[in-house]
Amino acid sequence: MVRLPAVFDQGVGAGAAADIPLLQGYDVNYENSSTSESIESTLFAFASSADALLFEPEVLSIVGAATLEPRSAALSAVPGSVVLISSKAGSDGFYLVDVVDVRGQTIMVVEYRQRLTTTGVPQILSTSASVQYKPL
Repeated sequence: MVRLPAVFDQGVGAGAAADIPLLQGYDVNYENSSTSESIESTLFAFASSADALLFEPEVLSIVGAATLEPRSAALSAVPGSVVLISSKAGSDGFYLVDVVDVRGQTIMVVEYRQRLTTTGVPQILSTSASVQYKPL
């Protein structure tokens, strides 16, 4: 598990965690031991819901699938979420599917990586995002 303020500043820019203001967050990666699939779960907690909503467009522009000619999809298990499905693989050969949702002061990002292209939201991602979303 990674504590995010310092990592957030590295990815977004020096001082960004304090400027936005990011209160706390975490990032954890789960890798399948028998395939190349993985799921990464990231939560950002801001000082207010207005701060979270203000930062949502930035998050949508920097998630992995955003640069891989994504298609949008819906995920009924996470109402109001934005789902981006990459239509091409990244330079590492992985296709990405990202679920982004804002709930109150928190932005949730759940990213699924696999070597095969997909047209929809994989069931494992739907389940993982739903489980992550419920306690928010």
